Amino acid sequence: MLEGLRMQRVTFHVMTDEVPQTALALARTGSFSPDMSNQEYENELPETPANEYRNLYQSANNRLCKIHEHLAVTLPRPSLKSATLPDLETLRIIDQELTELWAECSECEEHQRELDEEIHLIDSLLHSLHNFYGLEINLAQLREQKTFLDLQVGLVPVENLARLRQAAGLAGYIVEVFHREKHQVHIVLAGLAGEGKENIESVLRAAGYRTFPIPEAFNDTPENLHIELEKRRQLLLEDKQRHHHK
Repeated sequence: MLEGLRMQRVTFHVMTDEVPQTALALARTGSFSPDMSNQEYENELPETPANEYRNLYQSANNRLCKIHEHLAVTLPRPSLKSATLPDLETLRIIDQELTELWAECSECEEHQRELDEEIHLIDSLLHSLHNFYGLEINLAQLREQKTFLDLQVGLVPVENLARLRQAAGLAGYIVEVFHREKHQVHIVLAGLAGEGKENIESVLRAAGYRTFPIPEAFNDTPENLHIELEKRRQLLLEDKQRHHHK
């Protein structure tokens, strides 16, 4: 009476370049039948098992370096009592925790950048405002067009000021200087709108006149604007200091 032979499942782990020779040797025995139905070991033992660990380590290490740079600190290297390494699952947890921590640091960095931009903008406005300190008027009134009054703010070379005043007076305009520099003066030109405005254009061109735009943010007197801008700047610096110590 014929009886079936007992079968055993065995698994061989060989180097990739040795697979052909191994397969040939097993075939020659006539006792080995490949089991193609079970992919369990292929999933557990991928061709390059170290890749995922290496990628996770590099990801976690890169984020840790960024966090150190953001905090501006150099942490001491820990002394390990034994040469133990975290397993893959532990490394995943570490990488996730560092990802969340870096997200908070990144958000803080973005806020600091926005604060720096606002402070820079205020510094620029304060610098521009310095040119208008000689005016005791709401600067928005000089920027807005009037129906019956022609108001212009601009620059003219110092050597052309006297001639401009004389020619502008003949056209029905007055010229007031509100800020002086070495080679040029800041002036306000005022006159009635109408024919006089057409006549003054050629006078201004001959005098080398250039328009000096008033920033849209200047909607008060220079004195009040200076107080408000300095107050805003101080609040931004305090906000920046608070976030720096978080």
